[in-house]
Formats: sequence, C-alpha cells, structure tokens
Amino acid sequence: MFKVNNYVRAWAFFRKEVADLVRQPKLVVTLVIAPFLILALFGAGYRQTNSPLRTIFVSADEETFHTVIEPRLAELGDALESAGVTDSRESALGLLRSGQVDVVVVVPDDPEATIRNNEQAVFEVLHDQLDPYERATIGLITKAAIDAVNRSILEGLVAEGQVMSDDTLLSEARQTSTALRVAMEEGDQLAARNERNRLTDQLDAWASTEQGGSTGLAADDPGATPAALRDRAEQLDVSSQNSSDLEAVRALESDLIELDDAAAEFRSIEPMVIVSPFEVATDLVGSTELSVTDFYAPGVIALLLQHLAVTFAALSLVSERSLGTIEIFKVAPLRATQMLVGKYFGYAVVAVVVAFALSGLMFWGFGVPFLGSVADYAAVLALLVVASLGVGFVVSSVVSSDTQAVNASMIMLLLSIFFSGFFISIDRLVPEVQAVSWALPITHALDSLRDVLFRGSGIDLRTTLALGGGALALFIAAAVLTHRRLTAD
Repeated sequence: MFKVNNYVRAWAFFRKEVADLVRQPKLVVTLVIAPFLILALFGAGYRQTNSPLRTIFVSADEETFHTVIEPRLAELGDALESAGVTDSRESALGLLRSGQVDVVVVVPDDPEATIRNNEQAVFEVLHDQLDPYERATIGLITKAAIDAVNRSILEGLVAEGQVMSDDTLLSEARQTSTALRVAMEEGDQLAARNERNRLTDQLDAWASTEQGGSTGLAADDPGATPAALRDRAEQLDVSSQNSSDLEAVRALESDLIELDDAAAEFRSIEPMVIVSPFEVATDLVGSTELSVTDFYAPGVIALLLQHLAVTFAALSLVSERSLGTIEIFKVAPLRATQMLVGKYFGYAVVAVVVAFALSGLMFWGFGVPFLGSVADYAAVLALLVVASLGVGFVVSSVVSSDTQAVNASMIMLLLSIFFSGFFISIDRLVPEVQAVSWALPITHALDSLRDVLFRGSGIDLRTTLALGGGALALFIAAAVLTHRRLTAD
C-alpha cells in the first residue's frame, strides 16, 4: 500500500506539471520553439565566405602596378576587390576612414631596385578593423596576394637563372664577341672569320644545353635568347667593312655583356630575397593593438548589464502579481507611468553599481585600453540600461509567470550573443538578418563602446537616436501595456 501511494502522489505531481505547461503555451514557445528559431536564423544568416575586401592601392608608379601587381590579383578570386590606384597616401586613408574601402595597400617605391640591393620590398597594408578575427582574415588575404606576386617574380627569376646558369659558355661567348669586334674594326678578315665561327659554335653549344633553352633575358627582348644570338652571329658578314655590319657586331657584344653582368648580379642576391622578394607589414589605423580579452571585455559588460536590466524588469510585475500587491495598486491613486518611473530609477541604481564594479575590474584588473571620454562611456551604458529596462517592462506586462519572464530574458540574451557582434562581426550576416542585429539595443551600445574605448571617438548620432529613441518608445509601450494589465487584473 505504501508503494502504491508513492506512485499515486508522483503521478499527481506529474499531471500537475504537465497541466501547468499546457496552460502556459507561451512558456512552451520560449522553451522549445524560440531557441530553435534563433539557431535557424543564425544558420541562415551566417555567410561562410568573406565579402571581398575593397582595396585601394597607393603607388607612385601606376605602370608598375598595372603590369606587375594587378594581373596577379586575379589569382585570389573574390578575396580582393580593387577600388583603383592612387599616388596619394592621405586620400587613400581618407577613403579608409570614411568606410568607402576596407584596406589600403601601399606599394613600395621602386621595388626592383630594393630587391637588387639585397633587401625585401615591403607592401604596407593599412586597415581600421578592431575585431581580431577580421584582422587575421585581412592578414591572410593580403599575405596570399603578396605570395601570388612573389610566385610570379620567382618564376621570372628562375627562368633567368636557367638561361644564365652556364656562366662559363656565356663568359667565353662574351670574350669571343669582343675579339670579333676588334678584328672587324682592324680589317683582319681571317681573324674575324675565325672568331665568328668560334662564337657561333659557343652560342650553339649554349643553346643546345638544358639551361639555354629558348627563354630570353626578358619577355620583351626575344632577340636575347641563345638561339637568336646564334642566328645573329651566323648572319654576320665579317668580310665587309660596312658600318651596319660593325653595328650588328657591337649590338651582339652589348647583349652578351648585359647577359653576363645580369648573371653575376643574379648570383649575388641572397636566396631568401629571390624566393620572397616582397613582404607585407599589416598595421592598424586610428586605434591601439588589442588582445582578445581587450576586444571582448566591453561586450561582456554590455551583455551582463542588458541581461540584468531585462531580467529585473521582466520579473517586476510578475512578482507584484504573485505577492498580491497589484490589488493594492488598483485601489490606490496610482498611475502606471508613476509606478514605471519609480521602478526605472530603482533598477537603474542597481545597474550603476554593477556597471561601476565591472568597469573597475575591466580597466584596473585586466588593463583594458581606454582612449575615450569617461562621460561618453557612462552615457552609452546609461542609454543601454534604460533601453534594456524598457524591453524588460514590456515583457513583464505581457507574460503571466516568472518562468515565462526568465525564459524571455534568456531569449533576449541568446539573440544578443548571436546577432549583436559580440563574438562575430555583423558584417558576416546577410543584410536581411542584420536587421535583427540593429533592432537590439546592445548592438548599438557595443559598437559605440568599442569606438569610445579603442578609437577615442565620441557617441555618434546613430547610437544616440537608436538607444534614446528606442528607450522612449519602449517606455511608452510599457506604460500602455502595464495600464491595460492593471485594468484587466
């Protein structure tokens, strides 16, 4: 009998809890459906691929940019989107600060001379991203771009090296061409004929080697290939004293001297410079270098303050109804707006204490940078708290139990984590889903807090209008809904 009673009581509590859930469809929605909807929305809105980086190039020599750099950018696909080239660094930085471009790439002046001086030519990449993830992405994309240029330069250097590797034959051909020119200038036809034959044999031997091939010193100089030089030597009329024949010999000698000097210069360059002739240096404009902790610290404070304010306000009227004080308020000469104003100030005092404690821990405990104004920082947090309290009071006037209120607060927290830019930039969301992000108070507050702390900027007009206007609209909505709830109760 004892065991039967245990089962009966357990069954009674089971029926009671199930009945309570059935009578609270809003609770079922907030517990089950809403989290899945948020995850589904996040999954649909998240972009797997990065948007192309709008890039403007600063180059003193636009011809070098268009012939050497720009053709290699196509190898990166959609990673970079060229916004043109300019010779003014300041105008490019102006476009960066105004948000018209994402990256400024400063092409080194006379990179060929720098490389020949046994130094790496450095591309300077400038951006204004605070997000460590976005900074790493920019570094990877720009590194890939420079690697593409490096590969192109390396291919050309290797091709030159193949042509110039057999320096013994090249040096002998150079000396023979000089002897041929001297013999023709002195009118010694026998010596000139012998030197011409020797030069032809040397060039033919050089052209037949694997290193000789058919690759020239430069793509725009097809006459400098070993085979072309051999054909030019064979066509020389050494028995003639014609000035054109002497000029042909001198031109052939000049080409061989140039090739021999280039080979010596090629051998003098360090292998590291040959393999990676360009390097990239990424720098942050208008801010300070941030660690991951620094970057996420203001987001943590904003999330905690918003969650505290929403939860306190959401439980407010529910608690009053559970304690029975609503009945007292109904018979008292009290308006809904009066009650809300008092509650706003009461919860705001608690939020101020919490904000002060968290800020002290952030700045003095973790050493988070603070480049802006304390007044601007406090104003952003105050606007966030007031707007969050408005959200909470609207929720409190709609739900009918403390469980629903708590779950609504958790839904707000989940939305804020996924869509506010707290851990992933909202630029990675499609525009339709970004509308959800900008509807959240914390999105505006977090964006403004990072500007104030890390850029030294003030509160922009968008933040003031969004948070201030949103707080006012939420207060009016909460007052109307609370008045109706008091009247209905």
